[in-house]
Amino acid sequence: MASHLSKVFSLSEHGADYTVRVQADEETGEPWFHAGDICEVLGYEKARQAVDIHVDEADACKIGARNSRGELRPTNFINESGLYDLILGSKKPHAKNLKRWVTKVVLPAIRKDGGYVDGEEKVVNGEMSEDELVLKALQMQQAATVTKRA
Repeated sequence: MASHLSKVFSLSEHGADYTVRVQADEETGEPWFHAGDICEVLGYEKARQAVDIHVDEADACKIGARNSRGELRPTNFINESGLYDLILGSKKPHAKNLKRWVTKVVLPAIRKDGGYVDGEEKVVNGEMSEDELVLKALQMQQAATVTKRA
């Protein structure tokens, strides 16, 4: 699977802040979620074990991702189906919140517009203007173009 980093999302759940990295397949546009990030949000203690137990082999792959020391390491990523497998397998109450965010905000935006701009749901709530959203999307596109060229 050819991919590129499309976005790093920040979530706040039950007083804790989380980062969720998502990469998109360049050919299909399908999102692939960083399994360790998802497992942390869902309360799994061992990401690799959770993926082995809950996620079908076809719904997981290794993609190079930088660790905290900046080293490029093969890292588990899961597709949308694998994401649902982990959500359904989690016994934590906030798994429901993550599922709601992904299914009601992120994935519909990707299907509708071909991408998700972090915080675009704020336009509906009146917390952000459409002009601010467009500016943010343009900045993201510019950053992605620079990253692709590097």
